[in-house]
Amino acid sequence: MLRRKLALLLTLSALIILANAATVRITANSVASYAGFDDTIYYENANAPVTGCTLPCIAVDTQTPQPGTGGSFTLAPGASMYLWSPAFAKATTVPAGGLGLQVFSAFATLPPPKLDGTSVGTWSSGSSFTLSVSTTKTNDVVVLWIVTYLSGGSIPVSGVSDSLGKIAWQGTARTTYQSCTHKEETTQTEWYGTASSSITSDVVTISLSGTPSAASAEELAVSGASIASPFDPNTAVPASFPCSPGSSVPSVSGLSTSDSSDFVFALYGGYTSTTETTGLVAGTSGTLLQTYANTGDSLAGEYALASAPQNSQSCAFGTTSQYWGMVCDAIAPGGPVQGQVSISAYATDPTGNNGVPIVTGALVPINSQGDVVVTIPTSTATIQASGYLEVVIVGPSNAALTVYWGGARPTDFQAFLQYRTG
Repeated sequence: MLRRKLALLLTLSALIILANAATVRITANSVASYAGFDDTIYYENANAPVTGCTLPCIAVDTQTPQPGTGGSFTLAPGASMYLWSPAFAKATTVPAGGLGLQVFSAFATLPPPKLDGTSVGTWSSGSSFTLSVSTTKTNDVVVLWIVTYLSGGSIPVSGVSDSLGKIAWQGTARTTYQSCTHKEETTQTEWYGTASSSITSDVVTISLSGTPSAASAEELAVSGASIASPFDPNTAVPASFPCSPGSSVPSVSGLSTSDSSDFVFALYGGYTSTTETTGLVAGTSGTLLQTYANTGDSLAGEYALASAPQNSQSCAFGTTSQYWGMVCDAIAPGGPVQGQVSISAYATDPTGNNGVPIVTGALVPINSQGDVVVTIPTSTATIQASGYLEVVIVGPSNAALTVYWGGARPTDFQAFLQYRTG
């Protein structure tokens, strides 16, 4: 008795960028046969089978000329593309199992990071205090700006934790310093963590090395950065903390960045009870985050989205103050999930119609950086003699999808069917 075995693997590799064009081209790659397996790669955008192909061959349908061995096509937001196997020589049953999907993706110009929530908390007693954090996005960077006050003494931050355990906090401060001495002395600290999932009413506890006379903290959550390395690699966190009874506008210079669309933010802390206003952040009018005015622990934050790399830029607030300190920092775009593609697969008849579902509408997140590897559960179906395996890919609704292939690109976009009988 002839034993029949079928191994089915769909592998997709894609270099993906945001684009405005909506033209979709069609091509096919060559066939490789080895060890009883037949591998054929097709690209197509119309709901009709590739015809006139006898293995081994390169075939495309007649709607659009084949663009050659390398090229690209672009799907409009929410548009579909279709991938076809060659015609099956005999009826073949595809058992229930899984389609393996691998997507490598990158955006040529990454969308800028965005503010995803901000809040303020204040100390009342003891050596710790809390604030509440809520976000709407995944893969956020959560930055804390903490100002503590004790006349003639420093009160460093000893640790940070959160009640839901959803934020991976750094073990030490990103930056910390003492501003002034004697009765005007404050300790100002920038600390951060990353959250892979969205957060609702997560209580963050800030632990201090002692008991202050006053303390407050501001939180800002930023989406759209790489949580593995969120800050611009060229930013050294310039700080300024003059100690003068004379009033001046809080400002700091020396900000340099590498990326063209950074989230640049300034953080102010002061001994004098001052309600700060916005100024220029890297040459752009800032947007105010939160303010808190109190003797010993006034604080404020503002941000702006850069449109080009910065070189020795300054950040400033808008209201004069005394005995203040501030920092300027930059979070770089990095590539969380930008959307998702829908994957369906069908066993069709010889005309490419009357498809029996194998996979229906499986949603796969598209990242702006890195690999996504998933296995999509499948159901059993029989591909008719002279029928096809059809894979339908619906692009993300929020971005046009440009797919490249060929030797000039680091990855190919390809679907190959592997099977054997015997």
